[in-house]
Order: sequence, then structure tokens, then C-alpha cells
Amino acid sequence: MSSSTPNPRRRRIAGERKTTPRPADETVDAATVEEGPPTPKPAAATPVSLAKRKDSADVERPPRTSRPAPPRLMVGVAAAALGLLLSALALALLVEGAGWGDWKRVQEHDQVTDAIRTAPGAAEQAAATILAYDYESLEADRDAAAALMTPEYREEYVETFDDLVLEAAQERKAQVEADVRASGVAAAGPDRVEVLLFVNQTTVSTANSGEPQSALNRVVLAMEKVDGAWRVDGITSY
Repeated sequence: MSSSTPNPRRRRIAGERKTTPRPADETVDAATVEEGPPTPKPAAATPVSLAKRKDSADVERPPRTSRPAPPRLMVGVAAAALGLLLSALALALLVEGAGWGDWKRVQEHDQVTDAIRTAPGAAEQAAATILAYDYESLEADRDAAAALMTPEYREEYVETFDDLVLEAAQERKAQVEADVRASGVAAAGPDRVEVLLFVNQTTVSTANSGEPQSALNRVVLAMEKVDGAWRVDGITSY
């Protein structure tokens, strides 16, 4: 019996690929042969320590602290202080530019101008009341006139009226009307003005048999400002 030794070199059949022999000890995975070469796995990411990152953040960026909002009271006080400062600066500039004396003179001039404008009208109304009376209502007429006077002059007027007018007007049944024809300022200050008035007084009494008698009188009323209102502080007749 003859043994035949297989021929290591076999002729390839037409269409067969040429294969490279593998070593005998190498195991070939069937899945690998069918699916192709294995895909290399990505390298594992290097683990980063959270503690280390936290420490680094603490060093590079300090923790933020919230700033409390200023209270409204402090804001109001600051605004008021700023307003006072600006007012003081404005006043300082005014005083430095014009001078305190000049500013005071301008202010006093404005007050005198206002007194000249308003005092004569008050004097005319007061004269029409004070210089007129009726024997049938003497006390009421006296009190109405006294209400237009300063407290100091009121006492003097009431005393004079009671002594010189009250009894005589009742005896003669006198009735006096006063008509202010013109007025002018004789002297003026911020709180005191002397007003010259031309008053036409018409008197009816038993002394002239009931016939009206008229007389044009000149009267100066000293007007003084009391609590913002003009009051009579003196009467002088010519």
C-alpha cells in the first residue's frame, strides 16, 4: 500500500483569491473574518478631580457677595443734604456777585413798591368807614371803625369817640357821610405807609336845621401792616 504525501502547493482554481497562510498557533475569530478588522476603541478620558477644579475656581474667582440696597431714608437724607448744599452755593454766588447789602436793598425796594401799590386802597376803604357815623347807630359804627385799626390805636380811638362824638351826635342827631375823592402816598416804608386822602364829608344835624352841609377835608391815615393786612395806626386831619 502506497502512501501519498499531499502536495503543499495546490494550483488555484480560476477565480479563487490568493490567500496568505497564517501561522498555525494564531486563532482566527469568525466574526472578525466576516465583519472586517475591529474598530479601535477611543482612549479613555482622563478623570478630573472635582475637588481640584473647585479649588482652582476658588483661587481664580472669589465668591460674589451681594451689596444691600441703600435704605430709602438714607437716600432721602442724601437728597436733602444735596439740596441744601446747592442752595448755599447759589446764595454764596449771589452774595459774592451782587453783595449782601445790594441784595437786601433790592428786596426792600420790592417791599416798598408793593406797599405803595396796596396801602392807598386799604386807606380809602378805612376812611369811608371811620369818618362816617349815624346818631341812631353810634356804637355799631364805632366798633366797625375800631376793627380796621391796630390794637394800640384802637383803644385811643374808642376813648376819643366816646368823649367827643357819642354824646354830641346824639344831642344834634347828626348823620355824617364820607366820600373819598382822591388819595396819594405821603411817605412809604415796607410795613408803614402814610396816605393823604381828600374826603368830602356831608353832615346833616339839628345844628344846621337839617340842611346838608359839605366840607372837603384833608386827612392823613397812617397805615401799618399787621399779620399781612393794612390797619390804621393814626389819623391826622387838616
